[in-house]
Amino acid sequence: MESGVRVFNNMQEVIKYVDNELTEYRKKLGELLRVIEELRARKEHEDKLKRLIESITGKAAEEAAREVTVRLEKITLSVNPSAATELSYFEELAEHINSKVTRLTAIKKDLEKLASIDVEAKVIVFLHDGLPTALIIKTVP
Repeated sequence: MESGVRVFNNMQEVIKYVDNELTEYRKKLGELLRVIEELRARKEHEDKLKRLIESITGKAAEEAAREVTVRLEKITLSVNPSAATELSYFEELAEHINSKVTRLTAIKKDLEKLASIDVEAKVIVFLHDGLPTALIIKTVP
């Protein structure tokens, strides 16, 4: 996730950069969705076991390895998390990546409009967290 300034020789190179970023984010999202499906199945299994124990004993089921979650200043630490806790972290990450894919797709559409103008120019792209946020076009004399 790059932040900074990149210089491209033309708008087509910028579009290619955005396409490559989209490909990478979509690949990561696909991998995350597979993990999420596995975690959902694990959570469902844990929930069924808890309900079974509760129905047999009449008491709330205690987890074998206690989950400990600590909120530090800028990050959360989970030790032996339940499937539900892990699932929430992965779903949050998937939502974030999906949001980036959506924004990059919209940015690409804007860039394609600019690329239709046939002008030789250097393109300076300002990136924040991997997303183009501003462009400077300098025509080449």
